[in-house]
Amino acid sequence: MELRLSESGPAFPFALVDAMLDGKVVFLCGAGISAPMLPGFWALVTKCFEQLSVEYTLAEKASLGAGRYEEVLGSLERRLAEPALFTRTIAEQLTAPAKPNLSNHATILRLSRDLNNRPCVVTTNFDILLEKAYFKKTKSKAETQAQSLAGQEIPRPGTAEFGGIIHLHGRLSDAQLGLSQTPLIVTSSEYGDAYMRSGWASRFLFDLSRCKTIVLVGYSASDAPVRYFLNVLEADRERFSDLHKVYALDSEPEPDKQSPGWEALGVVPIFYQKEVDPSTGTKGHSALWRDLASLADIVERPKKCRRELARAVLAKPLESIDKFERQNIRWLFKGQRDLNVVAIEAITDKAWFKFFHDEGIWSDEDATGVIEGWIAVDLQSIDRYHVAIDWLEKLGKPFVDRIFSRVVRKEELPSIWKRAWRLMSHLKLSSRSDWVNQPYAVTRRLNTEVVLNSDLQLAVEMLSPKLKLKASFLSTYAQSSLGDPKSLDEIVWASLAISHEGELSELSDVLSNHGNADSILNIATEKFHESVRLAIDIGAIEDEYDRTNYDVPSVEPHAQNDFHEGFVFLAQLLTSVLPRAAQRNRNAALSAASTWKTAPGLLGTRLWLNAQRNAELFTADEALACLLDTSDIVFWNTDREVPLLIKERAPQAKESAVLALERRILDDAENYFQRFDIETGQVDWRAHARDAAVWLRLNMLDAAHRISEHGAQELELIKQRRPYLNRPVDESDFFSSYSSGVQMVLGDAQPLIDAPKSSRLEVAKASQLSHDIEQRQGWRAYCNLDPEGAFQTLRGAPLDVANAGLWDSFVSALSVPDVGSKKIRTDLVVEVFKVLKPAADEFLTTFVRALCSLYELSPRYQTPSLRKWWKRLFLLAISSEREHVEIPDDFYFSAINSSAGRLATAVLQDIEKARAEGVALVPGLVTALYDCANGLGIQGSFSRSVLIRDSQFVVSLNLPRVTKRLSLALSSESQEGRALRKILVCKTAASELVSNAFSKQILRGVIECEGTGSEAQNAAAKILAPALSILREKSTAEAWGISIADAALALRNSKPEIHVAAAGVLVKWSSAFEGPPEVTWRTLLRPLLEQVWPREKVFRTQQTSLHLARLAIFSGDAFPEALDYVRPYLVPLDRLDSHFLFMNSKHPEDFPQCVLNLLWLLLKGSSAEGFDIADILDRLLRAAPELEVDRRFQWLDRRTLRL
Repeated sequence: MELRLSESGPAFPFALVDAMLDGKVVFLCGAGISAPMLPGFWALVTKCFEQLSVEYTLAEKASLGAGRYEEVLGSLERRLAEPALFTRTIAEQLTAPAKPNLSNHATILRLSRDLNNRPCVVTTNFDILLEKAYFKKTKSKAETQAQSLAGQEIPRPGTAEFGGIIHLHGRLSDAQLGLSQTPLIVTSSEYGDAYMRSGWASRFLFDLSRCKTIVLVGYSASDAPVRYFLNVLEADRERFSDLHKVYALDSEPEPDKQSPGWEALGVVPIFYQKEVDPSTGTKGHSALWRDLASLADIVERPKKCRRELARAVLAKPLESIDKFERQNIRWLFKGQRDLNVVAIEAITDKAWFKFFHDEGIWSDEDATGVIEGWIAVDLQSIDRYHVAIDWLEKLGKPFVDRIFSRVVRKEELPSIWKRAWRLMSHLKLSSRSDWVNQPYAVTRRLNTEVVLNSDLQLAVEMLSPKLKLKASFLSTYAQSSLGDPKSLDEIVWASLAISHEGELSELSDVLSNHGNADSILNIATEKFHESVRLAIDIGAIEDEYDRTNYDVPSVEPHAQNDFHEGFVFLAQLLTSVLPRAAQRNRNAALSAASTWKTAPGLLGTRLWLNAQRNAELFTADEALACLLDTSDIVFWNTDREVPLLIKERAPQAKESAVLALERRILDDAENYFQRFDIETGQVDWRAHARDAAVWLRLNMLDAAHRISEHGAQELELIKQRRPYLNRPVDESDFFSSYSSGVQMVLGDAQPLIDAPKSSRLEVAKASQLSHDIEQRQGWRAYCNLDPEGAFQTLRGAPLDVANAGLWDSFVSALSVPDVGSKKIRTDLVVEVFKVLKPAADEFLTTFVRALCSLYELSPRYQTPSLRKWWKRLFLLAISSEREHVEIPDDFYFSAINSSAGRLATAVLQDIEKARAEGVALVPGLVTALYDCANGLGIQGSFSRSVLIRDSQFVVSLNLPRVTKRLSLALSSESQEGRALRKILVCKTAASELVSNAFSKQILRGVIECEGTGSEAQNAAAKILAPALSILREKSTAEAWGISIADAALALRNSKPEIHVAAAGVLVKWSSAFEGPPEVTWRTLLRPLLEQVWPREKVFRTQQTSLHLARLAIFSGDAFPEALDYVRPYLVPLDRLDSHFLFMNSKHPEDFPQCVLNLLWLLLKGSSAEGFDIADILDRLLRAAPELEVDRRFQWLDRRTLRL
């Protein structure tokens, strides 16, 4: 991880920056820090020869060309009659200008300091520009003199005296500062003495690297000090583990130049890019010194600069920042809290919080403080409220408590917002780590002899609904509107749901049948009222509206309650324990149940009505009196409790009570259903609903044998008016919405079949509004059963929005292939497109996806006129989703099932058919193919993805415009580009033709690929197939567009999953080649591995080790040599199934020592409790009894499971 301060500047490793802040870094400075004011080593040599008017010898020229400047100067010194002249010439050439630019030197002094704020710089330069920079800052000659050290004055690293400006190779004099000259190390003999013979300079640098991190600046990797020092240091690094890293600041090599070679010296290079100097037009090192100065600001004023740096990055959307800014944030925040307040102030994009959490930058405590503080900046922001919801479960009660405390202090907050925030305090956050209070544990306690009331309370609590908060779809509109939210739903969708849904059935059964029924009834009743009050708080119960009621199909246990949340378990518990509680104490049970009817909302009344069915508690007349006393909304909206109460209690009731009930059924229904308004353009459903409600209730009276003659006549009239009601009452009639469990809802087409042709359209529209899902699906079922009849129903109807839903269902049904009625459907498809031709585009857009599916199946080849629809449908598909849409996670499957995806498939089918029959391509098909490649929006992305999926066929058409457009899309930096590259490498087979057309995109796609399994194997094959083909001399790199070197580089830079897949692909291919396996290994697989497989240790994983081991095992008689080759790339595994590896191999008998070597390589140091390798060890011992005394064999045998 690195800190990067500009795009072209160096990326400073975090560890280095932290060491600077701790005062543990020393800069080792070369001539480059004083350039161009003073000459570098090469320029110094040439100027000395010029000034002394000396010609180069052949040997000196050779050394100069090789960069061994100290040898050239040593030779020059030996040739001069006056040695002192040599020193004077050196000094004259290195004399500083009158007004030197000391900015670089000042930056070095700011960065290279100890914790006592003393300069701590080592330089091999002779000049005193660092001292001049220090004097310029301190204005003290005495202090400058004290800090300038050379020769015998150099302190030992690690001592308290260590510090100052240390001239390792000597120092020139300066009269102004009062500094004298010391002996200089210039020539090769002087270097040899300092670094080798006496070695004092080597010892100094060696000791320095043990206590400080060294940063080289102003050097190249070939400079003499670097070569002399680092070669010695690198040799010692293996022996001395306390040596610190050495870094080197250097410019990136030019594209056509070789690497500077720092890595070979054991140095970590920190590269930067040279920038053009506007004044000179030449490239220079401004990026380095600019960013070093910025880094010095951070080191000198870490708090201020780190805050500014953090604020600048956090103010941006997370999606817009580059990887270097992400790394900067990791360094700024990891393990530190001082910038948390900056995060609160600067962040505008909530995605930052997930980034901090996923990267492990924040602890939960940090996240709680920061996110709560960020939210508190604007407690009237819907977006921030939703952020709070997102983090509730992750951060738990401390997070909620902090928010609640904040809201309490915010007195001026509007009441709607106070309600929204305070609701959070009612949340019951999950605590699954507390196993003692989990449903299974509580169930066990209920089955013991001693059951406490606290156990019962906890059990009832688990069956009770809990508050759930999630973002409301209304909040999108509320956020964009100018006004403040008027209702809670505009801020948050608050609901009551059950936790532990899948774990409560057993607990519910045990509690419902528990012996303490009276206690359970009282506890559950109290909990019911508490939950109802909470429902009122969240707006789930208001006047006649009761959202909690809709989620309880039946108050007593019933299959229709499956997969429902809310009050279901609590309602079922109350109805189950009431009869048993009444047996123990009738009055107490009656007293508890009577409170249900007074509860706000409909659910309490339904519980009360269900209780009336109990003859032990209520007489039949009391039950019917209760029913007559209910409100209209209860009487007509309750499809289960009211009808069942009629059926079960009417037989024993007085005649007067039954007649009164029948009169209500017959007289009140019309007024009740007429109270509902019908919107413009809406089918009037009220008469249908009225008849269905009356029909059900009269049927219950009939079943009780208490229906009057008048009532029977009315029931018969309803059956005549509504043929679909001329049937017995079904269980589904007791529910407004009926689920058939796991059975597919097929739809009830009978009402439409029975309806006259003239009224079938009206019946179809009415069915779309039914509460019964079977009836709602009736039109679709009818379309499947009688597509011709459905078409005739729609044919004469207006092509407007009111009928669009029916057309959508019909066209969708027609799009499903049906072999039995293929001819009928084919003719219908043609007719459908004829009828829809005059329709407005706005109308067609509402079901364009179904139309595109129908077009894909249409008989276009037999009816060419249908192809005229392609362009229109494609434009409709594109325009249907003009707004920016995020690329979905399941992009490939979304694409092939999308409107434009199906149209692209149709074009390819038409071209393929024409090609197969030898017919020339119609220009319109070529144009359509280009439209698919060039489409806009998400649908355009979908159409391109289909072309990429069939890229082998598309490229074979030799249409440059199409191929070029796909190439551009595949090269894009956008989400689409990445998704298309994934399809190219993961969903298609390796092809020379496609590889040649999209080679760069394939290489990039392989590097980006994060897939596993078959996707990763397909990606790996895209680079291995060309390499193998080239090795086998079946093709060339030019034909594939991918060379073996390209394949090696892509594999090196790809994700670990691709390495695993690549090894797996080679294993799979190893058995596919003809000839003996040992020949395949020697001629193909080993040469391929030698050229493409990465050699570094970092690429070794357990998964690749397993595959490479298999590759060796499958090499036949070449197993010993194959094992020797793959050995360096193997790491120990957690487990090994030897039967799988050696099932069909004779290696244990033929090569027992090699097999033992492999087992030891794969299992040594494993933390597994036991190995399943008993059979293989037995085979080894039979083949080579001497292995019994092998320590490796003994260790493996001790860890082997033998059953």
